Amino acid sequence: MSWLTDRLSKLTQERSLANDTLARQLGIERSRLSNIMAGSAIPNDNLIKRLAKYFDEDAEAWLSNVQKREDAK
Repeated sequence: MSWLTDRLSKLTQERSLANDTLARQLGIERSRLSNIMAGSAIPNDNLIKRLAKYFDEDAEAWLSNVQKREDAK
């Protein structure tokens, strides 16, 4: 699993947040969010920042962690 997948899974579980609800609040398709959560898709920088802000976390830290994972590939 990627850092992003792990982080999103943890945060959605902690907040009892359904994927449908999160997708709706972010204004993205449910299937896109499902692919991101499954690790089969990586969102663009803008969406990573929106996800971080939604969970009241540092957007730059999220970007850095996602980019580290991509660089490792």
